[in-house]
Amino acid sequence: MRFKILLFLGIIILSSSVYAGKYDATYTTGIFGGVPFWNKDNFSDEFAMDSSSKFLRWYNALTVNGQYDNFSFHLSGSRSDGFDIRDDIPESSKYQVHLFGTKYHFSDTRIFRAYAQYKFEAGYVRPGRLPTFSRWLFGSVDGGAVSYNITENLNISGYGGKGVKYGLLYDSDYENIIGYGDISYNQKNYGVKAKYLYSDSASKAGFDLHASFGGVRASANFGYDITNSRIFDGSFGLYTYIGKDLSLSANISRFRILNKYYIIPMCLTSLKWANLHNSCQ
Repeated sequence: MRFKILLFLGIIILSSSVYAGKYDATYTTGIFGGVPFWNKDNFSDEFAMDSSSKFLRWYNALTVNGQYDNFSFHLSGSRSDGFDIRDDIPESSKYQVHLFGTKYHFSDTRIFRAYAQYKFEAGYVRPGRLPTFSRWLFGSVDGGAVSYNITENLNISGYGGKGVKYGLLYDSDYENIIGYGDISYNQKNYGVKAKYLYSDSASKAGFDLHASFGGVRASANFGYDITNSRIFDGSFGLYTYIGKDLSLSANISRFRILNKYYIIPMCLTSLKWANLHNSCQ
């Protein structure tokens, strides 16, 4: 069902380009190959791929955008087909093209975004497959999004629908319902955003803020995992110019991966004119 809906939406988007006031399309293709980097020679057997799995792959990507007055459409996806050259198959059939996928090289078709947009004076509405662009989510959402400027400085936005992993057309084992909303207030020298994510896997709440004072820019964010009652992520950073061509920045980040906390302190100086960097940890 989901595949039929996406196919129908894709046909509408592509055919609409004929009538668009302006549009652009980019097609990229190429063949590349190698061996898995995360193999048994340098990684845990639990996650490793067989280092003998040499591969060639034909990769194709398409991006289409179009606009007519306040309406626009956006589509991007890829197709990857593997030439299987594993060492454990007969020489006579060493090179094989798998048009419909192979478990060894993940050859498949993916759609990362396929949505229409109506933009009005105070915001926009977007139905379709939406990329999330969030530290808390990976992939896309099949549903809708809305953004509305209550005042010149105050905005509310959100999206919701069914979660999609990595642009897959369909995954019957992944049934994650997602809802996200935030409210933000921005002035010339500072801004703050409060955000909330509902998910079948874990719900989170947090805030982002930024401010400028005396030539110094500061930013911070914080996330709390409500479902599991624990801090999920957070960071604090400072950035400033010292003279015309020298900048100085410092940042500390805390995030959670696989039930472990990681804290990364970093300071960085850079010379603009020489493109030189010095970092310390």
